[in-house]
Amino acid sequence: KNYNELTEANIPATVEYKGKVYNVTRIGEFAFNFATKLQRVTMSDNIKVIDRFAIINCSQLTEVQIGEQVDSILLDAFSYGKLETISIPKNVKYIAPLIVRNNPITSIEVHPENANYTSVDGVLFNKQENLLHSFPAAKATEYVIPETVAFICSPPQSADILYPLARALQKQIRSALKP
Repeated sequence: KNYNELTEANIPATVEYKGKVYNVTRIGEFAFNFATKLQRVTMSDNIKVIDRFAIINCSQLTEVQIGEQVDSILLDAFSYGKLETISIPKNVKYIAPLIVRNNPITSIEVHPENANYTSVDGVLFNKQENLLHSFPAAKATEYVIPETVAFICSPPQSADILYPLARALQKQIRSALKP
């Protein structure tokens, strides 16, 4: 099947090539790049790493089912699609900034048993809730940053995700400074 005609991708636990069976443990860089009709990706539980730019520029992508054994999600793993929500499994230990850049994300959910991350009202934090990791780009423009937050994960290229957060923070500061 033509790569650009894919509407759904199921990433298996193993593949066979020239008579040898290989375990699929990683979705590599640009595995799905400009698959413009791709709407859904389902990963086997064998996947451990979702590489940077793994599923990028898939303008119709609305659903990603992340495998339960994924432990690392790298930069721009799912960027430039139509994802509105994403669910982080319990075994994820590392999430790079900007995993869902330029998506109409309203909520990032985390499995309650995840030891490293949590979600509060759809906003991604580290488990201690002192690092605000990712603020969904399409979430309401007003947001009160919890008092527990000491750090905001904000590399320079994250402006598209942080604009709503920056506006909310600016309003909080102005309100606090008013006599």
